[in-house]
Amino acid sequence: IEATGAANSFNALAASSKSFASDGRIKDAIFSGIKVQDNLVSFTLAATIDPSLTAFDPTVSTTTVATTTTIGP
Repeated sequence: IEATGAANSFNALAASSKSFASDGRIKDAIFSGIKVQDNLVSFTLAATIDPSLTAFDPTVSTTTVATTTTIGP
């Protein structure tokens, strides 16, 4: 998955990173493009979801979904 988001602080972003690392459902979480903007820490997240949590049907058309996440205290 790829997503963009904003956290209220670097500590909140670090806590999310630590949470992803300890949760086996989200793998290889990489935060990039980190910058402070309008009193928020914006970022881009790239990660892999555990395949056992997803379903794939080759007959369904593909769709791109934009996701924005705000991580708060």
